[in-house]
Amino acid sequence: MENEFRDYIHGDKAIIPDGVTFIGTCAFSDNPDLVQIEIPNSVSEIGRSAFEGCIGLTKIVIPSSVRTILPLAFSGCTSLSEIVLPEGIEEIDFGAFQNCTGLTKIVLPSSLTHIHINSFSGCSSIAEIVIPDGVIMIGERAFYGCSSLSTIVIPNSVNKIYPEAFKGCSSLSKVTLPNTIKMIEHHTFEDCISLSSIKIPDSVYEIKEGAFSGCSSLLSIDIPDSVIEIGAWAFNNCSGMTKMEIPNSISTIRCGVFKGCTGMACIEIPNSVTRIEPNSFENCIRLVRIDLPTSVTIISEFAFSGCIGLSSIEITKNITKIGYSAFSNCTGLTSIIVLEGNPSYVSSCNCLVDITSQLLLTGCKTSTIPFNVAVIESNAFMGCLGLTHIEISDSVKVIGKKAFFGCADLIRVKIPNSVRQINDSVFAGCNSLEEIVLEQENPNESPLRIESFGDLPVSGITLIVPIGTGYAYRHHPFYSLFKEIKPIIRLLS
Repeated sequence: MENEFRDYIHGDKAIIPDGVTFIGTCAFSDNPDLVQIEIPNSVSEIGRSAFEGCIGLTKIVIPSSVRTILPLAFSGCTSLSEIVLPEGIEEIDFGAFQNCTGLTKIVLPSSLTHIHINSFSGCSSIAEIVIPDGVIMIGERAFYGCSSLSTIVIPNSVNKIYPEAFKGCSSLSKVTLPNTIKMIEHHTFEDCISLSSIKIPDSVYEIKEGAFSGCSSLLSIDIPDSVIEIGAWAFNNCSGMTKMEIPNSISTIRCGVFKGCTGMACIEIPNSVTRIEPNSFENCIRLVRIDLPTSVTIISEFAFSGCIGLSSIEITKNITKIGYSAFSNCTGLTSIIVLEGNPSYVSSCNCLVDITSQLLLTGCKTSTIPFNVAVIESNAFMGCLGLTHIEISDSVKVIGKKAFFGCADLIRVKIPNSVRQINDSVFAGCNSLEEIVLEQENPNESPLRIESFGDLPVSGITLIVPIGTGYAYRHHPFYSLFKEIKPIIRLLS
């Protein structure tokens, strides 16, 4: 505390004499015993951190003479319950009232134009606040973590709302946005878990990254045609959302934009969309159908991974690139179709195959491995419940990581002599696996390794090997761990 202000304290009360025009930097900061303060009408400025950390301060009257409240002035005044800002104040500076956790009421003056960064962040007891007409900007994290704030009306004078302005306002159920804002910034309403509806005005042309991420009560949202860009993760984990209409103005569905929207049963992708980026619809577990327009040319990695409600996928002739694990862990998948005329992909034996690389990208519980496949991609059959038998074709040389991970109903597998590499965790989680037919005659050259099983113990699996090789397999340090070694009598059908 600055020496010149120490004489103003009398017990738990500070009385600033008339004639003082400003309260200096850190003047009364970190004084836990200060409960009351009297500020005379001569004061025009309250300095930086003037009352910061005064946790016992319960009430303060700011006189009409005050025009400036500098950064962190009342930050951390956790017992302060009410404050009225006088007319004439135009700006609430950085962190002025942040972490005033006991503050339940604040009255803002009509003269106010700027609410700066962190102004009220962490004011977890404020239930309602009226932003006066005349405010033109709301700063970054201005109301961050105001967990009791239930409703807010933003006037048409506001033309800029900065990132994370209302992030973590977990009680906020309704917001009225002005038709003057041009974009909804990064993470503006992230984790507003009670927000059930919001109208995007026609003035908005961009919804930025994570804007509504975690708004789990948001049921639906109308996005106007004025919006030309929806940023990555914008609606990530909006688990209550049941439908979404993407406007014709959108050309790219960005990364993770609808990931974890577990309530979404259908979505219409407009003909304007050409690219679906990674994780866009990942774990949309109730999504039962997806109609890909002919405009789409690229489906990126994990785009529809974990969409367990999808029973079929149809790849149009214009899709030229499908990323790694784009349809992995789609456990309900029974049909994979590639339309005639696609130069890059083919549907063979109910598998999605890259023609050029002979890479099997995705299979399902009704698939068999076709003879035009050299590599089974990582995660290709991940989570295919209902897949009980699999016979690897003689053309396959490599089986990628976690290719059959979590195929809990898989009982028997045949691995031909052509396979040279079996990667980690290929059969991890295949808890029903009883038999593996392995055609490799020399156990020291066999591609099957303990790492191929992840945490799955091989002690419950019978290994069937070529006649005359049983002794070598039984005395091998890894293969001796299997339940039983038997000779091949008949090939897996």
